Formats: sequence, C-alpha cells, structure tokens
Amino acid sequence: MVPFAALFLGAVSFIFPFAAIKENRVVDGRKVSGAALAGPGLGAGALLAGAVVAAAALGVLGTGGAAPAAGAGVRGAGTGGRCAAQAALGAGGAAPAAFSPFGGGVRPGGKAGLLGKAGPQAEAGPAVKAGLRGKAGRPKIIPKSSLRTPVYIAASLTAFWLTAALLVRAGSLIGEGAAPRVSPALGFWGLPAASYVLIQHAKTPRGRGRMFALLLGLLLPAALILAGGRGEKVSVLVEFSARRGRFLAETLTHLRLFALAVVSAALIGVPLGILASGGKNLAAPLTALVDGVQTIPSMALFGLLMAPLSALSRAVPALRAMGIRGIGAAPALAALTLYAMLPVVRNTIAGLAAVPDAALEAGRGMSMSSRQLFRRVRWPMALPYVLAGLRTASVQAVGNTAVAALIGAGGLGIMIFQGLGQAAPDLILLGVIPLILMAVGVDRLWDALIQVWVSPGLRGASGSL
Repeated sequence: MVPFAALFLGAVSFIFPFAAIKENRVVDGRKVSGAALAGPGLGAGALLAGAVVAAAALGVLGTGGAAPAAGAGVRGAGTGGRCAAQAALGAGGAAPAAFSPFGGGVRPGGKAGLLGKAGPQAEAGPAVKAGLRGKAGRPKIIPKSSLRTPVYIAASLTAFWLTAALLVRAGSLIGEGAAPRVSPALGFWGLPAASYVLIQHAKTPRGRGRMFALLLGLLLPAALILAGGRGEKVSVLVEFSARRGRFLAETLTHLRLFALAVVSAALIGVPLGILASGGKNLAAPLTALVDGVQTIPSMALFGLLMAPLSALSRAVPALRAMGIRGIGAAPALAALTLYAMLPVVRNTIAGLAAVPDAALEAGRGMSMSSRQLFRRVRWPMALPYVLAGLRTASVQAVGNTAVAALIGAGGLGIMIFQGLGQAAPDLILLGVIPLILMAVGVDRLWDALIQVWVSPGLRGASGSL
C-alpha cells in the first residue's frame, strides 16, 4: 500500500496546479499544472517511472516466491533446486497436510489438527525441514522482489529531480512585472512527499557512507538543475537572496534555542524520571505536572513566564546582565524546556518500568548491588525508551521554537510571522521549509545515534523506535 500512496502523491503534482506565475509576492498569479509543465517528454518519463514502481510493489519484478528453497536448503533435501513444497509432495503427497493451516500433519505424535485427520508427519517432516533449512540449520528466506529497494530509491531520486525541473520550466513562462517569480502551488508538494515516502519504504542499508551518498544523489542533481540562473525566479530563492544574512543568523538562533531546550529537558527530566520510577508517591504528581504544562497553549505559557522573569531581572541585576529578562531568549528557553519535559519524563519512567523481573532476579543472583543492577541491567534496557523520548522532544522543540519569535527570542518564526503580517506566502515558505528539513534531519540524527548507543538486541524495545 505504501508505494501506491507514493504514486498517488506524485499524481497530485500533475493533476493539480504545480506553480503560480506571479508578478510580485502578494498577487495570486496564473496557476499551471504539473502536466502542462512536464510536456510529452517528462510526462512519459514520469508515467514509466510510476509503472515500474507499481510493478515492483506487485512483485512483478525480481524473484517471485516468498519461500523458494534455493541454495543449500534444497540441496540438503536432494531436490536439485525445487522448492520445499515440491520436495514434500514427492515424499508421499504429504505437502497439503504439512502446509495447510487446518491439517494435522504439522502436529507431532500424529494427532489430528483443527479440521481433518493427522497427516503423515513422519514422511512430511524431514522433507519440509530439509527444504526450508540450510546446512547450518538456519531458515533460508528469499525476498519477494530483489529489485524493490533499488527501484524505490531510483524513483525517489527521480521524483525529487523532477520537482526542480518543473520549477525551472515554470520559470521560463515568467513575463514582465515588478518582482516576477514562480511560487509553489498545491501540486508542488506531491512529488517531494512521494520521494520521502519511497525513500523511507525502501529500507536502504544502514551506514553513514550509504546515507551520505544517498543524500548527495538527492540534492546535487537538483542543485545543478536550479544552478546557472535557472532557479533565480523561484519565490523562496528570491526571498532568500533579499534576506540572506538575516536568514542565516535566525537559523543559527533557532538551532541554538531548541538544542538548549532539549539538553535542559534531558538534564532535568531523566533524573526526575529515574527518581519517580522508584515509587508512585513522586510519579503521580510529576506526570500530572508535565501533562498539565503540555495542555497550556504556547503563547499563554510564554506570557505567563514574562512577568516573573521580568520581576526577577529587576530584583537581581546580575541576572539582567546575563540576559535574563521578561522578553527574549530566557522565557522562550524556559517554556521550550517545560514543553520538552513530557516525552522525556514519561519515557524514562516507562522504560525503567518495562525491565523484566527475570532480568532483575538474574542480576541479584549474580550478587549485584542496587547501583550495579541499575547501571548494568535497568539502565541499558530502559535506554531505548529514554532515547525515543528525547527524539520526540527534539522534533517537537523544532516546531515550538518558531513561536518564540513573538516574544523577541528570534528564530525562523520571524520569517513566518513577517509573512503572515504582509500576506506574503513566499516569505512564510522561507521559514517553513527550513523547519521541515530541520525536523527531518533531527529525526534522522537521533535514528543514527540510536543505532550506535543501543544494543542491537534492544532496538525496537520501544514502539517509538
């Protein structure tokens, strides 16, 4: 279903308006569909790519069966390349009983299954085992389609490149105007969304080198398509050129604010979660507190913190010298830290509570002290949950930091709220698109850290990983 959802998203770019040809950043402009921009050449290429993705999703490409006994498993059965079912069928017709969900041939001792009588277990069992297992006794499973991963990756890259190519073609249609530009319309988002869905579904091999090569293959051709002045009329790039210095400064401010908030939430929330895991007397009020903070709207929380911080800075001049005031970074950092506390505290408590009693008893049986038991058993097994909480808090903080611009803290929210005030969607996109990329990048970074810090046997212990 996922590849077909990606195909639907890609079709949106061709059916709906892809770009708007505008005289300036305020007017609506003339909308052009992706199909009109693509023309016969790119349109035919897009249809071919979609057909290949559909074929791969349906299993038409690559190997067909989910469990053909190739290699050592079949040679152990003496069938010379036939599948396990054929080997079992040759052993007295026992395959129907062995593979039927209601047959009795799969139950030891010749007992009947749910329906029907017991099959010839003595004959079918060795043949089935020989066909499904190799020389070392390990299952031999062949993927349903060996070409799916490269097909999905190629289609993902093509969709992203096609987005840049269609923007360049839209730029060639620009006429006269005070500030002519090409603005993304509804259909523009379909191809990048399809690219992201396919790359996520491709299950690419892990490794920093592979991921870097994939990112380079995604961005470099798109940058080359837009280079040489071909993308200078794209609205977001027009706004970026006019605000290059301010944009870079606010991006760094945004990164600093949300990173400090997450680090502060980790330094406060993880120890509190560890303490709360020891008894319900602290766990109940602590979780109620962080839950209550999460329900307060962000603007209201910023406003509530302005008055006490302002009074504190007036009472203690040293704090004012440090930059702690009623407006600016101080109330923003306090509010963002409080918002990030919920996933950190709750996941820490949940992770420590999920440690099996058998593991704890085994540690006690090895004469471990309470401190050793926590350091060698409880904490390693709770670590996937804790990292999942930090991952959620980080992605959440990326978005919440945009609101901090309203109280003078800076960040990419300045671009967003300036665009809202001026009814300029292109300026809004200049703030929104980096936020999306930042959130995706932070999520991928935590995924890489989890692969390094968490034992392979414990990955996926939390549903968030």
